[in-house]
Amino acid sequence: MIPEIGIMIGFFILARLVPSGWRLLSATFGTAAFLVALVVVTDLGIRGFGDHTLASLLTGSLESLQGDVRIEAPSEQAQVEPEQAAGSSSTFSVTTADGGPITTNLGYGIAVAKDSSLRREWIAVHDSALPVDLEGTPGIKTIYESERYSGEYRYVGEFTLRTRASVQAIEVRFLTFDVWGNHVRSLSYEEVVDLPADSSKAFVGKWNVHSENEVERHYASIAYVARVRTADGRVFLGNDQPVLAEAKKFFAKFSAADLQPEPVRNEEGTEGRERS
Repeated sequence: MIPEIGIMIGFFILARLVPSGWRLLSATFGTAAFLVALVVVTDLGIRGFGDHTLASLLTGSLESLQGDVRIEAPSEQAQVEPEQAAGSSSTFSVTTADGGPITTNLGYGIAVAKDSSLRREWIAVHDSALPVDLEGTPGIKTIYESERYSGEYRYVGEFTLRTRASVQAIEVRFLTFDVWGNHVRSLSYEEVVDLPADSSKAFVGKWNVHSENEVERHYASIAYVARVRTADGRVFLGNDQPVLAEAKKFFAKFSAADLQPEPVRNEEGTEGRERS
């Protein structure tokens, strides 16, 4: 508003300063001053009816016209199939439990880490977007299974799954760490089984342990659901990020590649996935 008034006053002054013989120029300045005054009065009237000025109305009209012909570039499409990933609205929770003494009894008064007071630490990561979840906080313990002339050390994981939808296959993983915080193994339990919605089922996974030293040093485990296939054919993948965050609390160099179970050889000599 102030610039318009200044212009109007300027034109009036110029009209007064023009010599009397230059009537045409004087009339031009006078007409310009009148037009500016008209604009000022009109703007004042518009302000009286609302918060908009004449300039803002003109600008808004121009933007409206431009908006009618605006062409927007298409947004980049997500590369992950919706049914193959956990939902964006998922929430994660982490539970912990006492995994019991680190000692592994062999029988006949013999035990591995017999004089240790350490107790194992169990951790579970729960993802609300998956159609299956772990009940409570399962973990990995070590046992010695004796046979007639020998025996085997084994990792054992007992866990219960609660379903939110009908499923046909599941994969649960356990990450193990030793007393020094080093990542030792990524254990995978896969089961092709029909589970109805709103049901629970208990499972037991067993894996061979490579050495007695590995048994003695086994300290902690992180459990999580890695994959689920539902009855309608969709495959859901668990989100790795919260699992990685928990794993890095033990081993700072833990990476996404460490989540993958190590390959084992089956009877035909070809490589397969580690199973119970």
